[in-house]
Parts: sequence; structure tokens; C-alpha cells
Amino acid sequence: MQWKVSYKIDIKGNSITKAHSPSINNYIGSVRNSSLKVDNSKQATYYINMIMLKLNSPVNVRATLQNNKIIVTY
Repeated sequence: MQWKVSYKIDIKGNSITKAHSPSINNYIGSVRNSSLKVDNSKQATYYINMIMLKLNSPVNVRATLQNNKIIVTY
């Protein structure tokens, strides 16, 4: 594993109301910039632009509400 990412989401009434407390632990490379956003009431994304081996490497860690479950993808 080259990095570990986490953040919290607040949910009310089956909707994401807030995304907060982002954290990145990178073991290889460095973080150029990042932002955490609630994209819509069902999705929040942590947008990360990492530099690994001198290459730009965008990573999006997304939490989506589906059928009362939180699905995380990257």
C-alpha cells in the first residue's frame, strides 16, 4: 500500500450533509493538493493530486450512499 486516506461524512435522512476531517498518510510520493467536497446529497469525494515517481497521479476517493449503505470507491 502506498497511501492511506480517510475522511468522515455526516448523514441525515439518507443524505450526505457534510464531509470533514480529511487525512492522508502517503508512504511513497507526495501530495500536491487535495480537496474534500460533497458532490451531491448522495456522494462525497476526496480529490487528491499526488506526485509519484515525478508523475502526476490523481486519486479520487468517493463515498456514495446506495440503498442505505455507504459504498467507497477509488
